[in-house]
Order: sequence, then C-alpha cells, then structure tokens
Amino acid sequence: MVSSFPEAFAGEYDKIRQAHAKYLASFKVSMPQYGSAQSLWLIYMVRHLGKLVAKEDISAFVIKYLPKLGGDQQVRHLKGGGWHLLLSGKANDFLPHNASYIKSGQTVALKKGDKIPNGFYMLVDITSVSPDYAPDKRDGSLNKLTWAEKVEAYSGCCAVCGKKRKLEQGHKDPTLGYTPENIIPMCQQCNNWASKDVVLNSEGRVVALASDKLVRKSSPAIQQKIYIWLKKIFKENQS
Repeated sequence: MVSSFPEAFAGEYDKIRQAHAKYLASFKVSMPQYGSAQSLWLIYMVRHLGKLVAKEDISAFVIKYLPKLGGDQQVRHLKGGGWHLLLSGKANDFLPHNASYIKSGQTVALKKGDKIPNGFYMLVDITSVSPDYAPDKRDGSLNKLTWAEKVEAYSGCCAVCGKKRKLEQGHKDPTLGYTPENIIPMCQQCNNWASKDVVLNSEGRVVALASDKLVRKSSPAIQQKIYIWLKKIFKENQS
C-alpha cells in the first residue's frame, strides 16, 4: 500500500542520506526527496549494489508503492544527478568487475570491461561521484520560452536529420554547458548518434570531434594519417 511507504523505507533512506551527506553533498550530487520515485530508485539500487538490475524490475518495484506512475522509469536521471550509476546504450559504460544477469531463464556471465547490457543498470557505490558528472553544465539551462523559440527557429524539425519528430535539447558541443548558444533541437535518434563524440554547428553538421571514439574506430591507415598530422602540429607548437 502507498501509505506503508514512509514507514517501510525510512531506515534505508536515512542510511543513503547519511552517505550522501558524508561523501557526495560537497560535489553537488542531488539527493532525492523522501517519498519520491527517485528515492525508491536509490533504495532498490542500493539493495542490489554492484549488481546488474533490469529496468523492468526496478519499474515494477516503484509501481508497487507508487501505482499512479507509468512503467517507464527514467532511472538514468540518477546518473545525471551525480550518482555513480552505470547505464547501457549511448552512455557507453563498462563493467567495473565480473557480473551476471538472467535472460530467458539462463544466466549470462559477463567479464570486467564488458559493456553494460541493454536494459540494465548498475549502481557502483554510494561513496563516489559519477565520473561523467558536471554539476555546473546545466546552470544555463533553457527556460520553456527560450526552448520554444529555438524549436520554432528550426520549424519544429531536428537540426540534424531535418525530420519532424519529438525533439530533445541536444548539445552542439557536448563538452560545454546548456546555454542557448550551445543547444539545438535534435530527435532522439540523432541525439543518441551524436552522443558525446562529435561537435556540431548550428546546421547540425559535424565540425569537430569531442572524443577519441571515432579515431579508435577508424582504419589503421586513417589513424596513421591523424598521428602524422598531430605529430607535426605538436612539433610546430614546441618550436
């Protein structure tokens, strides 16, 4: 029952709150309000600390106590708030140790360094901050009016593919913050593709790299060309 939620989880929540105050608060990691869906996410993840947790399992847990919520729980937002959570998909997170999960009744064993499997999360600990956390990046977040104006400037279309789809606030340069100058409307597909790896211009065209991922995926011949060019640049800068 919903009314049993406060009494049932008060002790667990308080232990998490104490760890947050001791290890995470100084890094501006967000602490969910007691009784919220986010607080249930944390309680469930802490119960399974260091283990792979299926998205549908945590959703079922939350709905049991907050039945009015939908089944699609966006647990990934804990990572956005600074918690050391590992995700599948575009987060490109890897296992810090060997782990396993159940699929179709069978145990699937994974090794340290394997990617987090699709549809799973892992909370590493509650004493360290997510390596990807940048608490000041959203200080200049767009308000609703500014975002609406931005979408209108692109005729309601994705800046990258030009299609009219549900739009997200995508970075032009993922190494910079959420300022009006650095945000363009992007559909989920294009935002997932761009991820943290490329820098886009206002027309949604790639103009630079934001990580070494594409270089690592390039052929040896291309990597050699890049190496020769960088070696030349470094030499010129040192002279």
